[in-house]
Amino acid sequence: MTTTIRHHAYFGTMNFVFALTDPMIAELERLTDTGIGAIYQRVVAGAFSMIDLP
Repeated sequence: MTTTIRHHAYFGTMNFVFALTDPMIAELERLTDTGIGAIYQRVVAGAFSMIDLP
Protein backbone atom coordinates (compact mmCIF):
# COMPACT_ATOMS: atom_id res chain seq x y z
CA MET A 1 0.00 0.00 0.00
CA THR A 2 1.32 3.42 -0.92
CA THR A 3 -0.10 6.37 0.95
CA THR A 4 0.65 9.98 0.21
CA ILE A 5 0.26 12.64 2.87
CA ARG A 6 -0.53 15.94 1.18
CA HIS A 7 -0.78 19.48 2.42
CA HIS A 8 -2.00 22.28 0.17
CA ALA A 9 -0.62 25.69 1.14
CA TYR A 10 -0.10 29.14 -0.27
CA PHE A 11 3.65 29.76 -0.58
CA GLY A 12 5.04 32.89 -2.18
CA THR A 13 2.77 33.76 -5.07
CA MET A 14 0.73 30.59 -5.52
CA ASN A 15 -0.69 27.41 -3.98
CA PHE A 16 1.55 24.36 -3.76
CA VAL A 17 1.06 20.73 -2.76
CA PHE A 18 3.56 19.56 -0.17
CA ALA A 19 3.63 15.76 -0.08
CA LEU A 20 5.55 13.01 1.70
CA THR A 21 5.42 9.69 -0.12
CA ASP A 22 6.12 6.36 1.57
CA PRO A 23 9.59 6.13 -0.05
CA MET A 24 10.40 9.67 1.11
CA ILE A 25 9.34 8.82 4.68
CA ALA A 26 11.44 5.63 4.61
CA GLU A 27 14.47 7.63 3.42
CA LEU A 28 13.92 10.28 6.10
CA GLU A 29 13.74 7.55 8.76
CA ARG A 30 16.91 5.96 7.39
CA LEU A 31 18.84 9.24 7.27
CA THR A 32 17.81 10.29 10.78
CA ASP A 33 17.73 6.80 12.34
CA THR A 34 14.39 7.84 13.83
CA GLY A 35 10.82 6.65 13.23
CA ILE A 36 8.28 8.96 11.61
CA GLY A 37 6.21 9.11 14.81
CA ALA A 38 9.18 10.40 16.82
CA ILE A 39 10.04 12.87 14.05
CA TYR A 40 6.45 14.15 14.07
CA GLN A 41 6.41 14.50 17.87
CA ARG A 42 9.66 16.46 17.85
CA VAL A 43 8.47 18.81 15.09
CA VAL A 44 5.15 19.49 16.83
CA ALA A 45 6.95 20.11 20.14
CA GLY A 46 9.52 22.34 18.42
CA ALA A 47 12.24 20.04 19.80
CA PHE A 48 14.60 20.04 16.83
CA SER A 49 17.60 21.96 15.58
CA MET A 50 19.36 22.56 12.30
CA ILE A 51 21.78 19.68 12.99
CA ASP A 52 18.81 17.27 12.91
CA LEU A 53 18.27 18.01 9.23
CA PRO A 54 20.10 15.68 6.82
